[in-house]
Amino acid sequence: MSNPSFISLSRVSKTYDGVQLVVDDLNLDVSKGEFVSLLGPSGSGKTTTLMMLAGFESPTHGEIRLDGRRLDDKPPHQRDIGMVFQNYALFPHLTIAENVAFPLSVRHVGRAEQKARVKRALEMIELPHLANRRPAQLSGGQQQRVALARALVFEPSVVLMDEPLGALDKRLRETMQYEIMRLHRELSLTIVYVTHDQAEALTMSDRVAVFSDGRIQQAATPSELYENAQNAFVANFVGENNGLTGRVVNAHEGWATLALSNGSMIRGRCENGLHAGDEAMLALRPERAHIPGAEGTQPTEHDNVVRARVDELVYCGDHHRVHLTLGSRDSIVVKVPNTQRHALPTPGSEIDVAWRHDDCKILAMSARAAARRRFTYPHRPPLPSSRPHQQEPTDMRTIIKAQCAALAVLAFATVTTQAAETLSVVTFGGAYEAAAKKAYFEPFTQATGVGFSTESYDGGLAKLSAMEQAKNTTWDLIDLETNDAITACDEGLLQKFDKKTIGKTSDFIPGSISDCAVASMVWSTVYAYDASKMKTAPSTVNDFFDLQKFPGKRGLRKSPKVSMEWALIADGVAPKDVYKVLATPAGVDRAFKKLDTIKKNIVWWESGAQAPQLLADGAVVMTQAYNGRISDAAQKDNKPFKTVWDAQVYDFDWWGVPTGAKHADLAAKFIASASQPKAYADLSKYIAYAPPRKDAIALVDKQRLADLPTAPDNFKRALQINANFWADNADQINKRFQVWLTQ
Repeated sequence: MSNPSFISLSRVSKTYDGVQLVVDDLNLDVSKGEFVSLLGPSGSGKTTTLMMLAGFESPTHGEIRLDGRRLDDKPPHQRDIGMVFQNYALFPHLTIAENVAFPLSVRHVGRAEQKARVKRALEMIELPHLANRRPAQLSGGQQQRVALARALVFEPSVVLMDEPLGALDKRLRETMQYEIMRLHRELSLTIVYVTHDQAEALTMSDRVAVFSDGRIQQAATPSELYENAQNAFVANFVGENNGLTGRVVNAHEGWATLALSNGSMIRGRCENGLHAGDEAMLALRPERAHIPGAEGTQPTEHDNVVRARVDELVYCGDHHRVHLTLGSRDSIVVKVPNTQRHALPTPGSEIDVAWRHDDCKILAMSARAAARRRFTYPHRPPLPSSRPHQQEPTDMRTIIKAQCAALAVLAFATVTTQAAETLSVVTFGGAYEAAAKKAYFEPFTQATGVGFSTESYDGGLAKLSAMEQAKNTTWDLIDLETNDAITACDEGLLQKFDKKTIGKTSDFIPGSISDCAVASMVWSTVYAYDASKMKTAPSTVNDFFDLQKFPGKRGLRKSPKVSMEWALIADGVAPKDVYKVLATPAGVDRAFKKLDTIKKNIVWWESGAQAPQLLADGAVVMTQAYNGRISDAAQKDNKPFKTVWDAQVYDFDWWGVPTGAKHADLAAKFIASASQPKAYADLSKYIAYAPPRKDAIALVDKQRLADLPTAPDNFKRALQINANFWADNADQINKRFQVWLTQ
């Protein structure tokens, strides 16, 4: 063989519950010295595959080989593999030299040899002058270089990298990309690299394996993936794509004709197996289409030509993005080079759009159904009253009645429940679980004798779905994020509950009750600043985007969610109209254009703990953050942080009872008691999450109320995250966001 396999994964599968495969019959070969990226969305199986190769997870089926040796029965330290993690994983109490030397010391390499190798490794990453510093004294880019040196210092056969550049800003990320590429080239390293960043994978890799649903959809060179996607998922996930759907008229010898919804007949390349009558997608890159006349070109017999209406022109520096509509529903984007030699079309006009037959591809569509039911989500709920308490006596009478109802529920539970019973609860753990124990669990135990067995998880529905399919549900109660609550209810994973048990539903913030779940609390994304370093205090979301009045770096979560909404509000869109505007291509362009104004000043973060740390370190002057993180830093760590509540974007966490729960009735009674005003108010004592009941606000201490999202003064311009919008549009906007990050 001219290019023998160095790493081989053969028919590898992985399941955690014996039912659902997170990696499904995977086959992948990597040659010696090759740089292969595993690319895919969250939950696609790429990181699990890397962890199995590293030895941190064991395959359920199949085998893994390195240079012909079976690996799947060996522990990590015996695999001769170096690992670079996203969070660096440096020891804070060791110097840089000691961190790099650690893999050598555990392998019992002599001191003289250790010193020589560490010296070479630090010279390789151009940081020998920082050998005696500690990790906290280095920048993020420097720490990542140290992590890379530590992975290479013992000269492993393979280096694995798990999204190592995800926490770096754009400039540092690009610098480190070239640094890793240089080391790969100079040292002839074999690298397997996990990322969800398409541009990163295309830039750095010899080959890219695109993952979805635990399977490799396509493994090919970057140019082959971009120019010749084998299926609709790859075409949509890698790069920007105009995906127009229609029915195949004919298909023969690698070519097909597709009928679009507006009647246009499109000819393009196709894969074998496509037949007349099949539903299919046309894959067309925006730069491959052109507008005859605007670019001085005319269509030929080798071009497809469609008639379209111009909706919007967006200036993007070196090109214009022209948004068009075909017929009544299909939309298309064309990139027109900004040569200024020819007149651009005007919005509202009808024009021809053309592209070569061999510049597009007709791909089979997935047959998976997309139908699902919805929660009803108002764009913004009515505000709790911020007027003086003219009706306080009435409100307090309502609260007292609610407390009586809660006592009645608990009394009933006490009579009908045996003390030996225990509810199995799964939560997100950490500070929230500790607060829930004090506010929700312990009072219920005192009243009923029922105990709680808690388990932490990171969200998602894979395990819950597997339990339901196996008809072996071991959880009685689950804490859910909004998107998961919607999906779980739609798919029958949660049982319906009786809304009468929680009291007056009109007392709840709109959107905080569904057919299957009740909000357990309200949390919010806000922005914060260090009051000790700001002469003038920012007060609006517009100030976050004002670099002239408030110069300096901004921290933003590395996600389009919230940042897109803020960009539109700062650009003059009323909060109530944000999702209406964002649902249009022009609105998405408008949001990105506003983000462009601060792009060079953005420091990206991914975990909630990073936001207050960036502020404390002085790396940013203000940062997007979760309100609870800022409140904790201010109260527990005495940080001089202040929260700006203008345009806060809030959401709920939810209580639900899994279908098939063994103590479903008891769990429903718990939800009823935990949904009473006093319980919600008690939770706010222990953590800065707000009650989803308006009548619970009156029970919260006034000083604590100032830290909560639903306090009247904080809620004036609040925006509820629209989970349905993001469920429908996340893939498309995330793809655009990843491209934008690299531009």
